[in-house]
Formats: sequence, C-alpha cells, structure tokens
Amino acid sequence: MKKFIPLILIIGCSLVLIPACNEDKLLDLTNPNELSSETFYQNGTQALSAVNVVYNSFQSTNLYRRRYFFLHDLLSGEATGLGSLSGEMVQLEQRTLDAANSAVSEVWNGLYRGIHRANLVIANVPNTQVDITEAQRQRFIAEARFLRAWFYFELVSLFGDVPLLTEPANQDVVEGAPRANQDEVYNLILADLDFAAQNLPTKSEYDPGDAGRATSGAALGLRGKVLLFQGDYAKAADELQKVIDSDEYALVDNYFDNFMEETENNIESVFEIQFGNNTGGDWRPDGGGNAEVTFRGQEYGFKEWRNVVPSERLLSEYEEGDPRFEFTFYGPCDEFNNGQNIIYSPNDCPPPDGVNPTTPDDMPSWRKYQQHYRQESDNTRSPINFNYMRYADVLLMLAEAKAETGDIGAALDLVNQVRQRPSVDMPPYPTVDYPFSNTEEAIQAIYHERIVELAGEQVWYRDLLRRSEFFQDWVPQATLPKHLLLPLPQSEIDNNNFISNGNQNPGY
Repeated sequence: MKKFIPLILIIGCSLVLIPACNEDKLLDLTNPNELSSETFYQNGTQALSAVNVVYNSFQSTNLYRRRYFFLHDLLSGEATGLGSLSGEMVQLEQRTLDAANSAVSEVWNGLYRGIHRANLVIANVPNTQVDITEAQRQRFIAEARFLRAWFYFELVSLFGDVPLLTEPANQDVVEGAPRANQDEVYNLILADLDFAAQNLPTKSEYDPGDAGRATSGAALGLRGKVLLFQGDYAKAADELQKVIDSDEYALVDNYFDNFMEETENNIESVFEIQFGNNTGGDWRPDGGGNAEVTFRGQEYGFKEWRNVVPSERLLSEYEEGDPRFEFTFYGPCDEFNNGQNIIYSPNDCPPPDGVNPTTPDDMPSWRKYQQHYRQESDNTRSPINFNYMRYADVLLMLAEAKAETGDIGAALDLVNQVRQRPSVDMPPYPTVDYPFSNTEEAIQAIYHERIVELAGEQVWYRDLLRRSEFFQDWVPQATLPKHLLLPLPQSEIDNNNFISNGNQNPGY
C-alpha cells in the first residue's frame, strides 16, 4: 500500500509543538512522550502556540526561507541564473522541469504542511475551554482559515486540481486523497477568507508585538486577489475597495522603506512574511520569539553566492529615469554599506589600482531585501521580512478590476497614485508609450506598472498566469498551455493511492 508522504511528513511536528522536531525525517507517530491533538489545545496559551506554528510554515526552506522566492522569480522570467545555480533551479528557468523536480516537490510539501497545521487549529481550538475568550477563539480559527486559504491559493493557481484536505490527517489512514476540481478549491478559499475578514482584527487593533498576523484587511485583499485571478472583476473590485475604505493603509513616501528591516510592517504592509531574530512577536516553532532567517541575502547578494541576477527582460521594462530601477537593483559604481563602499566591476566601473572588482562582471544585481544597504556583506542570516501584499498591489489590482469593468477614469487615478508617490514621482499616465484611453491600453499600462513596482516580490508569475497574453513575451522558452501549470510531484503520485501518472497535468 502506498503512503501519503506529505501528510506523514507533517503530522509529527504539527502535533508536537517543540523546536527540536525535524520535519525532514519520518517521525515515530506513536512516541508516548509526544503531545497529540488529544492532549494539546487544552488552554488559550496552547491554542495560540498552535496558531503560531501555522505561521512558521512560511519560514521553512520549502517556502519563504528558500524555495518559494526562487520558484516564483525563475518561473516569471524576472531572474536569470548564473553558473552557480543548481540543476533543479535551472530547470525552472529553462522550463525543462518534470515531475521529479525537487524545488517543485518541496514547495508542494511545504504548502500541505501548512494546510495540515491549519486544519489542526480549525478542528481543535473550538474545543479549547480554559483561559480563552470567545473572541480569542474566533480570532485563532480565523487566522488559521486565512492561512489555509493562502496555502490553497498557491496550490490551485500553480498546479490546478489538487487534493482538498479540510480535516486533520488521520495517522492510521494514510492512503492519500484524490485531486479536487479547481472550483471546489476556490470555493473553500473564498469561504475561509470571508470568515477571516469577519472575525480578524484590523491592523490597528493588534498590539505592536503581533505585527505580521493576518488581519481583516489582509483577508479582504487576498479575496480580491483570488477573485481577480478568477476573472470576477466586479466582485474583486468590491473586496479591494473595502481595503482602501478601511483607512488602515497608505503608500509610504520612501519606496525603499518596504525592503529594509528597520521599516518593516509599515503602513503600506497589508500582509508580510515575518523573519528576524528580535521582532518581539510570537513566531518561533514553539510559540516563542522569532528566530528564523532567510537565505535570500546569501542566494541573491552580489558579494555572496549571487545565484541569480535580474533578467534582461525585466531590466528593459523600466522607463528612463524611473527611480524604482535604482531602488530595485545594484549596478556598477553604486554605493552600498551606508555609502562606505562602491561596487567596482571589470569594465563599467574598474577599481582603483590594487583593489579587486566587487563583482566579476558588469551585470546588475538585486537590491530589494538585501542587507547591503547597511553592511558590506550579506549572509545566510538575513532577517528582512518579505512583502506578500502591499497597499501598492491593492491599488493596482483595483485599477485592473476597474479597467475591466469599464471605469477607465478610476483606474487611471489609482495607478497614478502608485506612480507618483514622492520617492518615485514618475510622469502621470497617460504617456506617449501608455496612452490609457481604453481597457486594452489601460491593462497594458497597469501591467507595466505592476512589474516595475512589484519586481522581485513573487507577484509577477501569478500575474502572467492570469494574463497568458503576456506570458510568452516574458517566458519565450515556455510551451503553452502546458507551462501554465506545474507538474504534480512524482513523490505525490508514487505515494498517494488516489493519484496515478494518468492524473498528471497535461504535457508532463
């Protein structure tokens, strides 16, 4: 009999809320020293710790600690791999991947691990009776449902039909689950987000130490993003307008404030993935302080591994004089480390005599989410948060929904708000290149604005998926429609009794 590996891998650490748990190894599920769902969730403190463990899924190497940003940046055509990039990552960029690709399978497992953890909270917190108020109970469940919706949206938008698990895994029944129709998955996502929007606090209602938790605004914003992905523009506009009307968010004046540790969780942040050693929040696997870091600095840093650099296609998208180019990328002769160092390159900015070049070539490197703004070298212990959704994204999504429903004037106003924040201050639309006089022209301008505003933030790939007319331009090596979906991991097919090779996505 086949075993359902994703569930087996996640059951142990989801029930055992201890930091020593190694989720990469198959655990003894009958260890009498381990806490189970029957012996945990007894009081409010334990319930909160269980919720924290769901958030911790983001901080795994499967997701934001490593694989997630590689997967999105390489699949979107925003990043180009250099010679040091590992083979499974090269396959993502070149679209030579198959069902055995380890990067894809790790992201899949990380997402289902998060779903299982969320299901445990949703199933067990309603029974918690000690030291918990009804408001707290509803908030904890709402946080878990928001996170479950996030994980499922990743899965359904990347893979299409996927197994739909809404109950905690039964360790005695591990044969797996069949692929559910996408409509069923989206129905669950939207129901979870509706519940979350009604039961989560607003951003300002949380204590400062809870920065980064799901909010009602984040739930509304994600509902809008999901509806936009489905092409339901009128409903998407309604949800996104609620985020704006909440008066909880605004654009920060300094664009780069969205990518530094010192200005994290600012007024532009709608939902932010938390990293760092001393944020004061309750995010560690055991429910304590945040002790997780990301490999983003090490992988992308121009003085570190520099496994990927910005693609030529991405660089060419920026209009001349757009300050966001300098905010997003480092290039030859740029200053770093608080102005104490200069990036010397072999040809464009040769170093003084006796000084080695900073980079081995003249290509630009990533600036967003890098610590080079404040120190000479970056390393594996990068504490900088990731923005999943910024207010700028909300404005641009609403602009798209308005354009699609015929309100070109409203779309124009929204996109110009993003374009004309003080630190950007680009000429407002319409421009010669982007006339913005009808829906088609408005979408062209909005999509241009989305990529230059949100580059390197793991947004563009999903934009390409919902607007396949732009896909081939950005990813010419892709074959459509095959590459609009990723392959189901072979490990899932091999270990899930309900899925066979005949159920694989077309073309793989």
